[in-house]
Amino acid sequence: MLRILHTADWHLGKTLDERDRDEEHGLLFDFLLDRIVDEQVDALLMCGDLFDSANPPQRALAQYYGFLSRLRQISHCRVIIIAGNHDSPALLEAPRELLGGMDIHVVGKVPAEPYLLALPNEESPQAYVAAVPFLRDGDLRMGVSGQSIAEIQQELNDGIASVYERYCRESPLPLLAMGHLTVMGSEKSQSEREIHIGGLGALPVSRFPEGFCYIALGHLHRPQHCGGRSHIRYSGSPIPLSFSEANDRKEIRLVEITEDGLKRNEGMVIPDFRRLIRIESSVVDALCWMKQINEALEQRSSRLPAWIEIQLNLPCTDVELRQAMDDLAKGAEWMGEGKAFEVLRILPMARTLSEGAHDDANTRVGSFDTLGDPRWMFERRLAQTTLLDDQQTEVLRRLFLQMLEQHGS
Repeated sequence: MLRILHTADWHLGKTLDERDRDEEHGLLFDFLLDRIVDEQVDALLMCGDLFDSANPPQRALAQYYGFLSRLRQISHCRVIIIAGNHDSPALLEAPRELLGGMDIHVVGKVPAEPYLLALPNEESPQAYVAAVPFLRDGDLRMGVSGQSIAEIQQELNDGIASVYERYCRESPLPLLAMGHLTVMGSEKSQSEREIHIGGLGALPVSRFPEGFCYIALGHLHRPQHCGGRSHIRYSGSPIPLSFSEANDRKEIRLVEITEDGLKRNEGMVIPDFRRLIRIESSVVDALCWMKQINEALEQRSSRLPAWIEIQLNLPCTDVELRQAMDDLAKGAEWMGEGKAFEVLRILPMARTLSEGAHDDANTRVGSFDTLGDPRWMFERRLAQTTLLDDQQTEVLRRLFLQMLEQHGS
């Protein structure tokens, strides 16, 4: 029997409002290493978006190689890593020969000839893995001028499906697959980038070949199965990457494979290293906000101070917001031990400025954005334009929010 851990979307180097996530990733790696030892894991499958950008900061690279070094000191499990849409295939594959000598296998781009990796090793194979990295448009089709949206979508779907079909061959041993893509009908958060323009590369779950006993996926940050098929899984991101994931359960998947195929497919809950809490309020009242924050912290605690986003469902003046934030800072003193938190941002609705208020995009109050908040500035300018209809406005708003999430704003 083989025991496999499936994880994805670490996004090392990620920031949120210019704050790094290094502490959370450090605690995550401690958790992963403990699980690998406790569960006697034979293989770790990491399904893409190892880094948050193609050119990650040095601290992210140090965390990555530090984790692999610690892993190799305590376990001989085989490691297979594929590139995601955030990753640079060249960067991941640069130390490929060195890592391969430690039984750590990195697949950054689609190989010329498909090959299967054996588990637990090549000498005594009990199963095989098709390690398929993120497939870019150029890997899947030749663009032709004048193609319709339906034709482009069909080509992308056919291209992705054909790659998996090439790997799904007759074998007396169980076959697993890895991938980094969007499966049609799956639930997204606000922190994933579109893999293909307009989401045209979303693959119907029926296009996966039937020969795989388990398909380990990355890209979407909410853990879920696809199309009612429990063996086709997103593990999700192991830490919440945006406030849209504040209430998500985070997990890794523990999979057991026997000679007859999939035996166990279980989610292992990851602790809350740092909670992200989104508060919605219809009043500009620090005491009300404190009550909501306190209730949220009592429901679930975390090892690191929680980060808070307050969304106001009403317009307010700068004077009101300044006073509420001053009261919030003072009120934090009565919070009990273990309920530490930091408010990262307050997002007011677009509001009419009070008489004498200065419309200054550089104005900041305390540590929170007021008029300098890019979302508020965007909504204010959007409300002033008469050139867009409702549908165009919603598309523009969605693209703007997606851009902010990509840049950690």
